[in-house]
This record gives sequence, C-alpha cells and structure tokens, in this order.
Amino acid sequence: MFPGQALALELDAALTNDPFLDELAFVQSATLTDLFGPNEHTHPPGAVTSRVTHGAFVLVEHKLAVSVAALVPLYNFASCALKRADEATRVEAENTANTFYGSGKPSAPKRKNTHEIGVDPVSGVDAARLLLLVNGDHATAWNRRKTRLLLQVGDAGNGNKESRDTSDTVDDTPSRPDDETAVDDRKSNKSSIDLKTKTQSELFFVECVLSRFPKAQHAWGHRRWVLSEFPAVHKSSQTRNRENLETFDSEVAVANAACLRKRLNYAAWRHRRWCALRFSNENSNSLQDELTRAAAFVQRNVSDYCGLHYRQSLLLRMMSGNAFKKQDDTKIEWNDEVSLIRTLISRYPGREALWCHARFLCFARLQFFAGEKKPGGVSLKEKKGGGTEKEEICKHELEYAASYLSPSTRIAGENESESTSFEPLHPSWAEHPAGEQVRFATAHALWVLELARRFRVPGFTGNSGAKQRTNAAIALEKAWPWGKRAADGMRWARIGGGKGDECG
Repeated sequence: MFPGQALALELDAALTNDPFLDELAFVQSATLTDLFGPNEHTHPPGAVTSRVTHGAFVLVEHKLAVSVAALVPLYNFASCALKRADEATRVEAENTANTFYGSGKPSAPKRKNTHEIGVDPVSGVDAARLLLLVNGDHATAWNRRKTRLLLQVGDAGNGNKESRDTSDTVDDTPSRPDDETAVDDRKSNKSSIDLKTKTQSELFFVECVLSRFPKAQHAWGHRRWVLSEFPAVHKSSQTRNRENLETFDSEVAVANAACLRKRLNYAAWRHRRWCALRFSNENSNSLQDELTRAAAFVQRNVSDYCGLHYRQSLLLRMMSGNAFKKQDDTKIEWNDEVSLIRTLISRYPGREALWCHARFLCFARLQFFAGEKKPGGVSLKEKKGGGTEKEEICKHELEYAASYLSPSTRIAGENESESTSFEPLHPSWAEHPAGEQVRFATAHALWVLELARRFRVPGFTGNSGAKQRTNAAIALEKAWPWGKRAADGMRWARIGGGKGDECG
C-alpha cells in the first residue's frame, strides 16, 4: 500500500457519498471536539470522521474540514495517483489504436474508455478531485476533469448535434409513427437533462474549490470553460435571455463570495467581467443595472482597484455598444460616475485607486467627445461641440485637483509667476493621508495637462500648454519629497518640457 493511500481511500469514499460538498477549509485539528466543543450534545449528527488518522478530516452538513497535518500525505499520494492514471490512459489508448489500425481498417471507431480519466487504476481513488481539494490551482488536474467531462457528455452532445444538423436537411424517407417520434423526443430530453446535470455538478465542484482557493486562476478558467463549452440551447430568444440573466446572477454570487474571502481578488473580478460581457444584453439596461449593483462594493472597498477596473470595463462596453446612442444620456451617466468617485475621494483621502479611476474617467470622456479610438490619434470628424466639451472637461479636472492643493503647491497659471517662497513638504507629513491627497492631486493635474496636449484641446497646446505643464511639474516637486526625481523623469519623457510639444 502506498503512503497515504488508506487516508485517501477513506476521504474519497466520504466525498463520493456526499456529492453536494459546498465548502472546504483547512484547520489545525479536524476533530469534533476541537471544532464544536467538548460537549457531545452540541456535535452535529451524521458527521463523518477519519478512522485511519485521528483528526485528519471531518465531513458534516456538506462542509469538509481537513487537518493541515494531513495535507502533505494526501497531496503526495494524489500526485502519484494522477501519474498512474495518466499512464493507464495512455497505455489503453495505444492498445486500442494498435488493435483497430493493425487490423487493416481505414479508421478506428470512437474509443470507449474502460478506465475513467483521472482515477487511480490501483486504488480507484479519484486522484484529480482529491488533488484539487488540496491544491485548487493545479492545472493538470483541471485539464483531466475537462477531458473526463467531454467524454461523459459526448453522447448527449453528439445526439443534440445530430438532431440539429438533420433539422435543416430534406428527408425523402417516409415519416415515422408518432410513438417512435415521442420516444426520440424523450431520449433527447433525457440527454439534455443529463448534460445539464453534469455541467451543474461540475460548476458546483468548482465553487467548492473556490471556497478555499478564491484566487485560483485555473479554477476560474475551468469555470469559464464549462460555461462556454456547454451553453444552454433554447428555441426562443426570450428563454435564452432569461437563462443568461439567471446564469449571470449565480456567477455574480460566486464572485462576491470569493471577494469577501480574499480582498484584491482580481481573478474573481475578471471572471465577473467575462460573464457580464458575455451574458448581459447591450440593448437593455442590464449594464447600467450592473454598474449600480457594483457601486456598493466600491463604496465599501475604496482601496480595491479590481472593482474600479470592473466598472471601467462596463463603461467601455457601454461606449462601444448601442445601449446609449444619445449623447445627452451618455453625459448624464458620466456625470454620475464622476460624482461617485469625487465623493469617495473627498471622504477617503490618500487612496491612490480612486485617483487612478478619476484619470480613467477623464481619458474616457475625452475619448468619447473626440470620437477617437486611440489617445494619440486625430479624429477628422469630431462631434458637434466636441472641442468645447473637451475644454470644459479639462478645466473642471484642473479646478478639482486645485481644490486639494495648498498655497505652497498651487500650480501657477499661464500668466502667473511661479511662487518659490514655500518649502517642500516634510517627509513625515508626506506619509499622512492629507499629504498623499496633495501629491495625488498634483500628479492628477499634471496628467490631465499632458492628456489635453495629446488630444489637442484648445488652450492646452503650444507654449501656453508647455508652461502649464512645467508649473505642474514644479508643483509636484513641492508636494512630494521624492517628486523631483519623478518630475525629472516626466521631463525626460517630454511631458513637462516645452521642447517635447511638437504635437501641439
């Protein structure tokens, strides 16, 4: 017997008897006394514990707790078991190919595996499942589950495909009796139900793994693969839209749970963005409703840029789609987003994520009103009044940034002389949220001036624009003890100097 085999067999049997496992946790000691207290009357009924190794795991009410000491033997055994399963699958495939091709037949028929993918041929343990419960980001184990799922639903998928392929062809054979047609319909419905059951079971397992590994990239990728590989087939568009909205709501719930377990969870927000762009309807208010729903998370997690980046993706889709064709309606949406981010900036000073989102809003609005697709491109046909809108946007952004600046860091205008009678901020004050707020506001003003130059906004190009950028760079030096090096780098990149204004 291999090391850890007895414990793996015991845990695999418990998981097979409870297919609705929905939560996984690693604890120091997985005993009922340590988890639920010394009083046996408070222990939940029906708990499954390890008899091989005391305190190795507890399975109760679809919740699995595994001891930290049992992870190493389980992982070592599952890794070796997966290698044995892959070797058995390879040998079986070679024997099958030699049998059919060696007999002189032109092609081999579809192979039916007697050995299940990812299952140890020696012990019969589901090595792929056990390995993913210990390491949820194991790419090889997820690939084995993909192959297994394709083989399991292959017959149902082929049946549906054949029915769809033959529906458009002309059949000259006599029609079959109604009873035979009813039997075929029942078989088709049964195969569809089996396909949906297997895919839902796979999604349920992925959700269980994400409860312990909420940032596992391969787990989220496997979930997206299942959703895209086995989409629901509906005859009517209304049923399809309703099914897409239900799927999207369930995926949002899974992503929210992962974000609550691990903050700054870009993997979960990426999955939510993929679902929003795939299952939402651009011609309806679904994108706007999703923006409203995601606003609550942004207001509670102001340092989490992942949620703000998700909002940026939705806004860009709304810009490129047909959901908002009227310019006035789009302007109202931009104003709401700007009002939200400015409220958060004033309420939570010194948060760089909020200022980065403010930069995106400035860039996106300039891009929208200029009718451009790239920041350095030139639009030959601008919208009516586009130049005025761009100029107002830049002026409002500069006024907003100036409201957070002190007299020592005030950015001199085009006709104002630079004030040098104030000393830079002390390094101890620079780490204070108020000091960070001044630095971010000064950097935001310099960034807006450079963006206005790239978009050729009137009043911000030529010598006047170069002088404003130079003053902004000098103000950044005063607002940040290490700002001189940053300003020198900006000048080197032709952001704050006058010689780099050829495009103006």
